[in-house]
Amino acid sequence: MARYDITGIGINLREVTDDNGDHKLKVLGLILDGPANSAGVRQGDEILAVNNIEVKGKSAFEVSSLLQGPNGTSVTIQVKHGNCGPVESIEVQRQFVARTPVSYRMEQTDSAAARVGNEATSRHGCLIFCIGS
Repeated sequence: MARYDITGIGINLREVTDDNGDHKLKVLGLILDGPANSAGVRQGDEILAVNNIEVKGKSAFEVSSLLQGPNGTSVTIQVKHGNCGPVESIEVQRQFVARTPVSYRMEQTDSAAARVGNEATSRHGCLIFCIGS
């Protein structure tokens, strides 16, 4: 099975547009027990800044690049919990994460299910298919 290795904080970001037409970056998913999850980042949080750099107007790719760095170093992210929750600065230690992007299971009914993605992806970020006889 193929693996991909990342040094980061274990989140997936999504660009969303609000009612005013402003673009925001939201946490789409977290790696369970990953650095961001352990530090208190939650799914749905809005990312406001990375190491005091405001992310307004930046793409998810650009911000993901800011979040990555050498293993064991820290990054401080400013997040807004939910749509009207408090703003919090959270220090997260980057970690080396190895993930298998394809998982599968055999069913007792002579069929198999496969998932392309990982636990950090939502239903829109993965492909699930079944093979049956």
